[in-house]
Amino acid sequence: MPMDTTQIFNTIEQWYAEHRIENVPYWITQKYLYPKLDELQTDLFTQEVAGESTEKRPIRYLKLGNGNIPVLMWSQMHGDEPTATRALLDIFSIMQNQKKTEIIQSIINTITLYVIPMLNPDGAERFTRRTALSIDMNRDALALRTPEARILKSVRDTYNTQWAYSLHDQEPRYTAGGIGKAAGISLLAAASDWDQSITEVRRDAMRLASCVGDYVQMTLPDQVGKYDDAYEPRAFGDALHTWGTRGVLIESGYIPRDRYKEIIRKANAIAIIGSLYHLARQELPTDASYHTIPLNRRYFAEYIFKNAAISINGENAGVQDAAFHLVHHPDKSTTTVRFKLALTELGDCSPFAASYIFDKSKIRINFIVDASSTSGLPETDENGHCEIVEPASGKQITITDGIPTVEPQDIFNLQI
Repeated sequence: MPMDTTQIFNTIEQWYAEHRIENVPYWITQKYLYPKLDELQTDLFTQEVAGESTEKRPIRYLKLGNGNIPVLMWSQMHGDEPTATRALLDIFSIMQNQKKTEIIQSIINTITLYVIPMLNPDGAERFTRRTALSIDMNRDALALRTPEARILKSVRDTYNTQWAYSLHDQEPRYTAGGIGKAAGISLLAAASDWDQSITEVRRDAMRLASCVGDYVQMTLPDQVGKYDDAYEPRAFGDALHTWGTRGVLIESGYIPRDRYKEIIRKANAIAIIGSLYHLARQELPTDASYHTIPLNRRYFAEYIFKNAAISINGENAGVQDAAFHLVHHPDKSTTTVRFKLALTELGDCSPFAASYIFDKSKIRINFIVDASSTSGLPETDENGHCEIVEPASGKQITITDGIPTVEPQDIFNLQI
């Protein structure tokens, strides 16, 4: 009898409501993570140190289950991608509290799970993508020049893992295809050659990705995208398939008005537990639904001002659309993350979706470009410097180095 995915989802969603870990910081480091893992540890899993980072921080991995299907899972190989690390804590809490249920028993009796919850602790300390050597670890699968990459490869080789979950975040700028909705989560069964051949290993990875996608859809309808599958031989996802491990990349994206990704964190936890259950039962779907997942498109912004009167240093630049997207702004003194606004596009923004759209021609935006600018013009992907004014009411905000004096939606009641 086929598994009832909806019923399984409902069960895990209820568990999530009961057992999620509260008040997990968005900027998560080992200072929080390791004591929390120690607190959660019972007979469900064991912890070992796999090695040290460049700056000599211990990198732990967890062993969970005693089955004959070895599965590798890692998070935060990029230090500024914390969503799945936070979801993993929820997963461990759920599995501990529900370990006598048929779902969790099936997983732990059929699968042995090896989890590295924070692969790049040096990057996590800085809230930066790269390692302390300023190397992108996901371009080090072949050369293995970073100790962190060598640790990941060693765990994979030691246990000859057959399946893998590579857990990431992506910037909040993508839609799921052209449907106008943000890509809440994006999936990839990576290519293993330049021809992007669908080998048996890759097809199995597509089946796992399909299963993950089915569960994510129940939390985030129409907000599942497919990550670019251009071959990158130095990336771990691509390299895994050449090594014979079937891997799925899960990218935590964005949904409007969920800046700290709490809903996406939930979607991760449910989809990972649900797909592990299907894997344990050897009831993964076919790869058919994977091929229907729409490709990511870079057409999402946080704010769009349509038909605004634009000027540059006070000089009239006509009536244009202006879009801004979110950029992380970590405050190291408090280990908290705020957000800056960067210019996404100036001109025709009609293909873009956004969290907030303002559609009044009376808005005026004056971009401020200082003398150090090479072009003398506003630059996309740079932190915003501008004044946004509603002349009729006198309401105004100033954006300086990407930081607004007040959030636009809190002052301009113009969104549609």
